[in-house]
Amino acid sequence: MCGIIGVIGKINGKSKIIAKCMLKSIKHRGPDDHGLVIKKDIILGNNRLSIRDLSKKGHQPMFNEDKSIIITFNGEIYNSDELKKKLKEKHKFISKTDTEVLVHLYEEKGISFINDLNGMFAFCLYDLKKQETFLVRDRIGEKSIYYYIDSNNDFYFSSEMKSFLDNKHYFEKFSINKEALFFYFGFPYIPLNNKTLINEINKLEAGTYMHIKEKKITKVKYWDLKFNQRINKLTYNEAKTELYQLLDDAVRIRLISDVPLGIMLSGGIDSSLISAFMKKYLVKVKSYTASFQHENDESNYAKIVAEYLDLEHTKIDIKNRDIINNLENFIDLYDDLTTTDGGMITTYLLSKKMKDNSIKVVLSGEGSDEVFGGYARFGLSKRPFNILPLIFKANLYYYLIFRQIRKINFKYGYYIYTILKSFKEKDTFRKLSKFEITYALPNHYNLKIDKGTMKASVEARLPYLDYRLVEFVYSLPLNYKIKGIFYNFFSTNEKRILRDIAIMHLPSSIYKRKKRGLMLPIFGVMNSDKLKVRKYILEKNIISKNIFNKEVLESLFKKNIFGLFDESKGYLLWNLLLLEVWANKYFSEGIEIK
Repeated sequence: MCGIIGVIGKINGKSKIIAKCMLKSIKHRGPDDHGLVIKKDIILGNNRLSIRDLSKKGHQPMFNEDKSIIITFNGEIYNSDELKKKLKEKHKFISKTDTEVLVHLYEEKGISFINDLNGMFAFCLYDLKKQETFLVRDRIGEKSIYYYIDSNNDFYFSSEMKSFLDNKHYFEKFSINKEALFFYFGFPYIPLNNKTLINEINKLEAGTYMHIKEKKITKVKYWDLKFNQRINKLTYNEAKTELYQLLDDAVRIRLISDVPLGIMLSGGIDSSLISAFMKKYLVKVKSYTASFQHENDESNYAKIVAEYLDLEHTKIDIKNRDIINNLENFIDLYDDLTTTDGGMITTYLLSKKMKDNSIKVVLSGEGSDEVFGGYARFGLSKRPFNILPLIFKANLYYYLIFRQIRKINFKYGYYIYTILKSFKEKDTFRKLSKFEITYALPNHYNLKIDKGTMKASVEARLPYLDYRLVEFVYSLPLNYKIKGIFYNFFSTNEKRILRDIAIMHLPSSIYKRKKRGLMLPIFGVMNSDKLKVRKYILEKNIISKNIFNKEVLESLFKKNIFGLFDESKGYLLWNLLLLEVWANKYFSEGIEIK
């Protein structure tokens, strides 16, 4: 796991300085080693977090034998040992890293080798002989790549947007993307796979690679979710057996490491089941959970799981006041503001505790809800909702993810509708699941996990996002995933097949539970220092004043029967607060919206 940067174009003294500054901005992603390779038309940089082969032989950027291929790599390839066996006859390996496997695979198969990979990855590979570059992102977007192209068509990329924001004086003027801002104020995340809040900075889409030669850029989509008829025809018991094997293997291969591992445990079915599978292969499993100042604090459930599975358990207490007091220090977690999920702070604090306890790799249950349908909104695929026209279901779906009714809601619902309509599958569950996997995971939940853990120099691995498992569950019949003809919002009829597997490993108090998660109580956080919230939104107001008039902003603070920060206003206030703290950090001089 690492942080990667690069410059592609005419290399001079200025671009060398920029590359070094960009790499320094993401030092937290790889504090163990640093490398920079400079050629006449490319610079590749790497901050290394040593996970496999801790020796200097794993130094990056890495070359092949004749130094004609260079790669800077971020991620883990879980089937690299298997792939390596086929390469040993023709290639000499000097390390035990998965990075070196990628270089030799490219020599054998060209860029098509990415279809053989099982893992999470973002990398840049440069072929000196052909003078061409490949920038690649994994199938489901567990790792990210941000890029910027200047007026000379010079190309810059990084694992995180802070490489650009921290060094904005080296780049041409940045501006706020009006379309992205529209989604920012009315969506849990910005559902744009190639755009960011900054017009001039873009993202490489998940499951896509970019080919660059002589400044000509071509994008290729190499993976997409597809329906498999064989899987759809499996009996329930056959499907359960095959899924069990897939999940078991997904966990097993994510335990390959030369450093200590742990589990981020919420006490819900997802992370608890991963813990159970980890116990099959490891004598000791260390689990970590967060406890909040909130009536729905669930740390006690995590304790039940830890005791049941005999885990070495650690709980950390997160105080609302500590969060609001240190919000300026946490804001660089949200450097692109694609998601404003408070869970990113929780993830960071848990990861920091793990790192203090010498844990460098952590498994997480993230992704299960999007794949298996763990949210109430997946009930739209069942009666009575399934008879509704798609446009109505899209608007109901939007309401269920944001829980607000405003005049502008239909525009968000219509946006969702256009995407759902474009999916060929008629099955509503698959449409919703594909939307979540394609938009929510890479722009929301994966970002939360990646940035939250890597800020603490910890690598997160997500078994439920093993692409084999994702493809398998996607093709299963609806009633294997949600039980019953009618959807019941109060019983645990979702994740049917996963719960039936969990029965074999967990107590009933866990596998019968409804979805909760390690959620930061953002209303409690803001209420713990109302004056600070008001100061940022009403006084230190850099961006919001250009969107809302003062009366509208003032109205957000008026008390009602629910208290100051009720659900109808709280999410908007939280987004406004983060936006203004972010703007004061990166754009104190102001920034244009266009």
